[in-house]
Amino acid sequence: MYEEGALISPEEEDPDVAPFVDLMLDRDRGIVINHTARFSGRMVELINNRTFECRIRIAAHPLMAATGQVDLYDTDWVVIESFSSHVPNKWFLLNTSTLVYTLRYLFPKSDISGDAPDSNYKLSVPGIYRLIIDWDVRHKVAGDPDYHYEVLGGFDHNLVFRVGYQTSD
Repeated sequence: MYEEGALISPEEEDPDVAPFVDLMLDRDRGIVINHTARFSGRMVELINNRTFECRIRIAAHPLMAATGQVDLYDTDWVVIESFSSHVPNKWFLLNTSTLVYTLRYLFPKSDISGDAPDSNYKLSVPGIYRLIIDWDVRHKVAGDPDYHYEVLGGFDHNLVFRVGYQTSD
């Protein structure tokens, strides 16, 4: 997670070494969220056959903010199939036993500069949030009209961030 443009023109308070995780985010810049899922070993053979789907959801849960949970992103159901190049938001066969998906989402910046209220900005400013990423996996057996949910999904809730007002021009 980091501010859009921070790798090109970082602000003084932005991290300047990899992995560039920024937990103090300004609303005048978009927020880039990257998250990677991986299947490995024999699991790759099992699921890389276009009968499995995944769904990824991102939400911001307020710890100190005036809003309730903010749903940021939902891929809806996506067929798990490997693509030939490693690009964001596509499954990629890294090698014969490793299938990866790097989710990349850009939460848009506020159109209001300074500290004036922005009713179109979904996050409270200032506000502290826990980032929640939820992965679900389901499978359809040939001849069966219903999907079966798998225990292959996962979640992450370890990142806490603060959204504040613009800190530089």
